[in-house]
Amino acid sequence: MKNINIRQKLIFGLLFTLVFFICVEVTLRIVGIAEGQQYAPPRLIKVVNDGKLEGEYIQSSVPFFQKKDKYIVTNPQYASGNGAGFPASGAMRKLRFSPTPTKPRYFVLGGSAALGQQGVDIKVSINWPTEKLGQGVSVLPEKLSLSGRIRSLLSQQKGIEAEVLNAGMIAQDSGGVRRIAMEVLQYKPTGLILYLGNNEGIGMAFGMQGEQLPWVPEIRDRFRFSRIYRVISDKVIPARQRFSKPPPILNGTKPTVLGQMTRTQWRAADQPLFEDGQPTDSVYLALQKRLKQNLRSIVNAANDVGTKVYIITTVPHLDYPPFYDANSPNLVEKDIQAYTQRIGQAKQFEKQKKWQDMENVLLEALSYETHHASGYYLLGTALERQKKYAKSWEARNKALLLDISRKRSLPVYADIAQSVCHEDSCITKSLYPYFQKEASRQGMNVFRQLYGDHEHLNPKGIDVVSREFVKLMTEK
Repeated sequence: MKNINIRQKLIFGLLFTLVFFICVEVTLRIVGIAEGQQYAPPRLIKVVNDGKLEGEYIQSSVPFFQKKDKYIVTNPQYASGNGAGFPASGAMRKLRFSPTPTKPRYFVLGGSAALGQQGVDIKVSINWPTEKLGQGVSVLPEKLSLSGRIRSLLSQQKGIEAEVLNAGMIAQDSGGVRRIAMEVLQYKPTGLILYLGNNEGIGMAFGMQGEQLPWVPEIRDRFRFSRIYRVISDKVIPARQRFSKPPPILNGTKPTVLGQMTRTQWRAADQPLFEDGQPTDSVYLALQKRLKQNLRSIVNAANDVGTKVYIITTVPHLDYPPFYDANSPNLVEKDIQAYTQRIGQAKQFEKQKKWQDMENVLLEALSYETHHASGYYLLGTALERQKKYAKSWEARNKALLLDISRKRSLPVYADIAQSVCHEDSCITKSLYPYFQKEASRQGMNVFRQLYGDHEHLNPKGIDVVSREFVKLMTEK
């Protein structure tokens, strides 16, 4: 009888404890305690919500051009490569022009891609000349750059003799382009030719220097569904981390800066910040907001003096691997191991050129982890080698959106340019459909033919973009 009473008390105690924990768990869920949170640095919140041009990094406020005798020339500080670029070698070409134009005048503006910098990771034989700017930066000769080709095509195809000046500068994002545009507008250009997009991430990364990330614990086990477990983990794990070392402070322009920031936001939300196939993290939104604000400032200032603006945003190189990716924070350790094992197998199949096997194992991997950029990038490789070009494009495009470094241009930038031009009267065109059409015919080879690396065009690519600009400039 005594044993029965003890057993009943134990059962009652267990049931009472279970009911108690269930009540606490339900209460925590109703109140919203320990659920996924939205973390974003204050500077990014200002960009997204207020539209302020925060996150700017300026090394120098010295004018880009100066008067010399009766001409305007590039300031020697920038021509030598010691100017206001994000790297110290933010070089420009040496320009020389009259204060007042004698024929239609256009300025080409943008970063190193607009400048005509030579690609740094070229996989093919270089059969074209190059020359050096300040700090030893290799660029295409002016006649092979955007400005030279546009000038030549205007003359040959349209009979228009124009002055096309290349005021591109290495590592300039839309904020840097805006500053250069405001200066060159005083020299009465007929038009501004904007080729930009690749540096939005690097500009924002510099603007986020010094930002301290919070500790966000990773819980990679089955108990993570419990709010009680999360409350305990949130108290114990961060305390342990705080005593071991301080939270990381963001520095530099490397892809890891924005990658770490976005990964922290994923962890805080306890899920990948994606909705309907599009990123929703505040870094992604801030980049869009800032690009739109900068483009709008340029266009409005140009309209005030009767200057037309032509915009083509750079098309991201989809055959380039991700710069930074991260696991979904809600994955458990077992699934991470399963995913990692299959990615390793896929790489072995790639070496063996077993493309169907590679595709199959990658589909298995992505059934465990659906938000890892490298998996989709490799899947794009397997599909392209089997000439499944449409599916390859989809996989590579998803890898681009999951590359949380934000180092490359994004397809949405072309949509932003369309929106600005619709509202504020400028002229733009997206080349993304052209590349997609070519990719459906020849796969990722279209990028290999036109690019020298992830952003810089080779002469053939410059010719394609130049022809599109000439169409924008001359079609009624």
